[in-house]
Amino acid sequence: MDPMAVPYAVSNKLVEHARIRHDWAAMYIALKGDDKEYYVDIKEFEVLFEDLGGFDGLYLKMLAAGIPTAVHLMRIPFSELNFREQFFLIMRLSYRCLNGFWKTGIVSYGREWLLEKIRNLNDDIMMMIIFPLVEFIIPFPLRIRLGMAWPEEIDQTVGSTWYLKWQSEAEMSFRSRKQDDIQWFFWFFIRCFIYGYVLFHTFRFMKRKIPRILGYGPLRRDPNLRKLRRLVSFCLYFYSSCNKLLHFIAYYKVSKLPMSI
Repeated sequence: MDPMAVPYAVSNKLVEHARIRHDWAAMYIALKGDDKEYYVDIKEFEVLFEDLGGFDGLYLKMLAAGIPTAVHLMRIPFSELNFREQFFLIMRLSYRCLNGFWKTGIVSYGREWLLEKIRNLNDDIMMMIIFPLVEFIIPFPLRIRLGMAWPEEIDQTVGSTWYLKWQSEAEMSFRSRKQDDIQWFFWFFIRCFIYGYVLFHTFRFMKRKIPRILGYGPLRRDPNLRKLRRLVSFCLYFYSSCNKLLHFIAYYKVSKLPMSI
């Protein structure tokens, strides 16, 4: 189609729909009552109607006239993008791939299963180790004041705190799964060992890497404290050596004394 006829067709509402492909500099127009699509050269149209807004003005005019207009995806060579566009393109594609992989059925099931196991193990550790240890270390009156224990007498009242809610939920989860056989305790200690091993190495890695990421460099110990520890160890070694020598001298003198009849 001649580009000169396009504005006339748009103004008289003769266009049924239009398809635009910017990377080909092409527009395909379908007229009403005609099944055929007509090709329009966008570059030629831009040159002819540059003073009247060019192709952008025609596009806005078609939108205002209510003509269905579809803009197809463009194929742009990767080499034509600048560094910033290449970086954001790679990041966006990576994010979408990871997001799609994260939402797959297998990964979702594995994630929920792992989170449930970790939650149950945390509840078991809290009920078997942490909560009894807290009750043993902190006195009962202080725990009442801090909202960490339920009152045992009628005249005592305490509000429901986050600690008590956490303890109640952990106790319900723990009692629903706990068994009084040796197999449950065996697997509990194995899970605790694996859990502690992973946490230990995770915190060890974070302690070594996070200061470098923040720009503080690796954590270095004070050399004066290192010298002090060496001095203390030398003094202890010298003190123990002197004690051994004195014991040996005393034993030697006692062994030289004449035997009494």
